[in-house]
Amino acid sequence: MKINEILTESAAWQRKEGKSKSGGLNKKGVASYRREHPGSKLQTAVTTEPSKLKKGSKASKRRKSFCARMKGMKKHRTSAKTARDPNSRINKSLRKWNCEGAENTENLLSESITFGPAVEKEFSDGSGKYWTGQDWERKVEEQCPYCNGTGKETYGDNSYVCDYCNGKGKVIETVSDAPELNVSNANGRVVLEMLGVEPESSGAIDNKDLPQIMRRLIMLKNKTGQEYTRPPSVTRSDRSTWSDDQGMTHIGRGPEMHDYGLSQQQLDKYVDRLIKLVQFAQKNNASLGWG
Repeated sequence: MKINEILTESAAWQRKEGKSKSGGLNKKGVASYRREHPGSKLQTAVTTEPSKLKKGSKASKRRKSFCARMKGMKKHRTSAKTARDPNSRINKSLRKWNCEGAENTENLLSESITFGPAVEKEFSDGSGKYWTGQDWERKVEEQCPYCNGTGKETYGDNSYVCDYCNGKGKVIETVSDAPELNVSNANGRVVLEMLGVEPESSGAIDNKDLPQIMRRLIMLKNKTGQEYTRPPSVTRSDRSTWSDDQGMTHIGRGPEMHDYGLSQQQLDKYVDRLIKLVQFAQKNNASLGWG
């Protein structure tokens, strides 16, 4: 082998032939990196869907660790332009490792409704009332999710102080002792229909009406709710054209709406969770709120 071929091969991880079009390094790139960095444990990406990975397995832990590091890099050490570019290498890598799930992707608008116990309180200035579930919230110290408690973030051979925890390895998070149910806007409307409530973006069912709600939930639990289930669907906007301030004509589409449907299994989980919510609200003299 010629000297220039040896040099080219040894630097494959830095060259096009060592990089995967979908992001990250290919096998050739990984092999060249490990030759140049003796002792390195670098491996190719874990591309298996998260739902198909065995919980606690080596592959599952590798994916979780990689996603935490790369999301930290994207948030704290990547320019806004690169972070928004769906074809930037960091975004390609996040997609390749399935770090950007359907429920948490930069390219989709994700809206949801959260149901939980709530109490009505007055604003301190007497300007009105509001519903809140803060009575059951508390602050706890937890391991930093970005650096796994090490206080350091690594990228290649470099190590940095974790920006999320400022190198402490611990962060203060707000947790609630009350149960809650978070669903998409579409499924939130279905939940309200099941409860016999007019669908709206936010509201509350008074504590005195909860026995009636409990009866509806028990009825739903004892029979199938096929009238509320629906298959997944995608709605695409029509193609359109427009001109900018410079007179340039652009062609494109509006938002693409993804409805992931509602299965009987999901419906059963919603009902079970709502029963726990109502029981908690009744026990704590609270109402059932959403928003």
